[in-house]
Amino acid sequence: MKKVGILGGTFNPVHNGHLFVAEKVTEYYHLDKLILIPNGNPPHKQTVSVSAEDRLAMLELAAANREDFFVDTYEVNGQEYSYTYNTLGYLKKKYPDDKLYFIAGADNIDEIAGWRRPKDIFLLADVIFFARPHYPINWTEIEKLKKDFHASIEVFSVDEVDISATDIRKRIEIGKPITGLVPPQVEQYIKEHRLYQPEYMLYMKQLKEFLCPERFRHTIGVAKMAEKLAVHYQIDKEKAYLAGLLHDCAKNLPEDELRNLTKRSSFPIYDGELDNPQLLHSIAGSVIAKEVFEIEDKEILSAIRYHTIGRVDMTLLEKIIYLADLIEENRTFALVERMRTLAFINLDQALLLSIENNINYLKKNGLNVLKESYHIKESLLNKGVHL
Repeated sequence: MKKVGILGGTFNPVHNGHLFVAEKVTEYYHLDKLILIPNGNPPHKQTVSVSAEDRLAMLELAAANREDFFVDTYEVNGQEYSYTYNTLGYLKKKYPDDKLYFIAGADNIDEIAGWRRPKDIFLLADVIFFARPHYPINWTEIEKLKKDFHASIEVFSVDEVDISATDIRKRIEIGKPITGLVPPQVEQYIKEHRLYQPEYMLYMKQLKEFLCPERFRHTIGVAKMAEKLAVHYQIDKEKAYLAGLLHDCAKNLPEDELRNLTKRSSFPIYDGELDNPQLLHSIAGSVIAKEVFEIEDKEILSAIRYHTIGRVDMTLLEKIIYLADLIEENRTFALVERMRTLAFINLDQALLLSIENNINYLKKNGLNVLKESYHIKESLLNKGVHL
C-alpha cells in the first residue's frame, strides 16, 4: 500500500511557501507521491483573478522538478464547485489500494466540521493539519473531530515561510519584483502572460470571449514575439505586446459581422480586399480594438489593421506585428526558421522574404494576389533590400 498525499488550493499563484510545505510533509510522512490539485471554482472564493488554466499551467511548471509531485486536473476540468469530499472520492477510486492523506492548513481545524459532508472526508482520508511553530492549535476541537467522525488526524509543525499569494499579487500590481517568492519558471510565466496586471487581465478575459483556444494561444505567441522584437529594436515593448495581443481580436467573428465592422473603419480598403473574407479580420480588428478594448493609440490600431497585408512604408511597429504574426513560436511552415533569424537581423529583409513567400504561395494555388503586395515588394527592392 502506497501513501498518497493530497494538497489542494487556489494556487493563485503557486509560490515557494506552497512548495516548502509540500516538500516537508512529503519527507516527514514518507509519502510515495503528492497530488497537487488546483481548485476550479472554489465555493468559498467566488472570484479568482486569473483563469483556472493559468493557475494549472503555473502549478505544472512548479511541480516539474519533482518526480514524486503530480498535478491532477479533476477540479479544474469538471465541476461547477469544488468540494473536498467529491475530490477525495474521485482520488479513492483512482488509487483504491493506497492510503490517502488530506493535507490542510491548521486554520481549517475550526472550520472543517462545517464543510460539505465532513464525515465522508474523514472516512476517505487521514487528515494532516500543518501549522507554523507556536501556532495556537485548538486541541479540543481536534478531539471532538476524532470523536464525532472517527477521524484520524495529525498536526505537523513547519518552519514559518513569510510568503502569501495575496502579497505576490499586490507586488505585481504595483510593479515590485517577486523573484525568490515563486519558482523562476512561474515568475517567467507570469511575466509572459501579464498576469495580475489589472489592465492586461481585462484584455485577456475579453479576448477569450472573442477567440477559440487555439487562436488565443497563437495570440499570446504573437504578443511575446512582438515584445522580443520591440526590445531588440528599442521601441516601446508594452505597445508592441498590446498590439500583438489584440491583432487577431476579430479573427473568429462571422463574415457578415466582419463586413459590417469593415464599413465602420477609417482605414482605406484595398482593391480586392472585400472579396477575400480571410483578410477582413485585420481591418475589422482595428475597429474592435478601438470600440471594445478602448485603444486610442493610432500606432497600435494601424499595426492591427496592416498585420495581414502590410503596406508601403510600414512603421517599425507595423513591421514587428506583421512579422510576429508569422514567426511566433507556434508557427511551423517551411521558411519560418529562416524568417525568425532574419527578423532579428534585418526587419526589411524578413519582410521581403515573407511578401515573396506569400505571393508565390497564392500564385501557386491559383489565388488572387492583391496589388498592394506587389507594391510593397517593389518598394523594398527600390530601397536596396535584397535576400
